[in-house]
Amino acid sequence: HKAEIIKLPVEYQEDVNSDNRDEETEGKSTEMECLYTTEEILAVYNVFKSRVESASSLAKERAAMRNLTMFVCTINIGLRGGDFCKLTWKRIYDENWNIKRMEKFAPEKQTRRTSFGRIIRRKYVNLKYDSDFTEAIDNWLQWNINHGYKPVLDDFIFKTQKNRHIEEKSWYKIIEETRIIAGIKQKIGTHGLRKTYGHRYYLAAPNKQAALIQ
Repeated sequence: HKAEIIKLPVEYQEDVNSDNRDEETEGKSTEMECLYTTEEILAVYNVFKSRVESASSLAKERAAMRNLTMFVCTINIGLRGGDFCKLTWKRIYDENWNIKRMEKFAPEKQTRRTSFGRIIRRKYVNLKYDSDFTEAIDNWLQWNINHGYKPVLDDFIFKTQKNRHIEEKSWYKIIEETRIIAGIKQKIGTHGLRKTYGHRYYLAAPNKQAALIQ
């Protein structure tokens, strides 16, 4: 029995300059870019989706569902790859397993430590979970429960078969392999997914100047 596939995030205004980006980015192949259009997001999404549908074992289906969930969630939250891969359930859910409206979060890059590892400064951001993110993460939670992987709040959300959180390098490799299969020419990597979030946020914002500042 296959789990219900996560829906594609809501559509957004297309980038009117997307047809000209090949000229603008020529000679910058080493830089990570974003997914610029709905069609590009759909292309990558459908590759992840097909892997869930064609999984030949429970372990492969679990990995495919994890990757599909990660893709949908990461373009709807905007965290850096390292922080995203280490998310635990308690960052999203309260003690009653209800999704929080907001979570105060200290990105690792904004955290300063002494040579002994003691934290001396932190800069917090507020994580907000939109409907696309909450639908995707809730579907992943239910899939785990239905297949005997009942999590606890302190668990990492996106685990490997060795019960550790997926490493950013591994997630980077998965994204790059998937975007190539999807026919996306520009390099994406994990940072490109963060850029995709920012690009979508900017296009959807009624006040573009305010969106740039945020």
